[in-house]
Amino acid sequence: MFNRTKKTSTIAAIAGGAMLLLGGGAMAASQQADPAPGDIGTSNCAASDFALSMTPLPDKPGPAFALEIKNTSDKTCELNGGWPGVSGTDMTGEPVEQLPTENVQTPPAVDHFSLTPGQAAYAGVAVHVGAKGDPNSYVITGFQAHLPDMPEQLVVDLPQGAIEIPAKSLEVTEMVADPGQLS
Repeated sequence: MFNRTKKTSTIAAIAGGAMLLLGGGAMAASQQADPAPGDIGTSNCAASDFALSMTPLPDKPGPAFALEIKNTSDKTCELNGGWPGVSGTDMTGEPVEQLPTENVQTPPAVDHFSLTPGQAAYAGVAVHVGAKGDPNSYVITGFQAHLPDMPEQLVVDLPQGAIEIPAKSLEVTEMVADPGQLS
């Protein structure tokens, strides 16, 4: 769906193992604990400082959307780059946990965002469509997402109205500064 370079868990496992063998275990043990709910890792902002919405990307195959992550606070928010955790939701608004999601890299990756009030970052979300009768498809009617380093789920606003998509999987790109980069 999106031009990408896949990151594999094998590379991460090899790098992690090498780091442990080279004495990185002490460094890993000294890192900070998981952030508190509402805390965005190194951010000075909380979940309530962001609004998430999706708009269709009509020039992309399949149902594809631009996820907008907008700073709604009155201060500049620092935000780690990477992938937002996107989940499809069912009619009750609950996440469809069986629906697989693949994170894909879209160059150029951004490690850090400084979002001024009203400014946004974006990620691409593509839905791989199945059939309603297929046992490996799940009908989604909305989305939830959390930002990198933030465990709290936020409801994603769908300005275009309700959706009903039989989905086999989701594909999510890294966040970028310009929605035009979601190619």
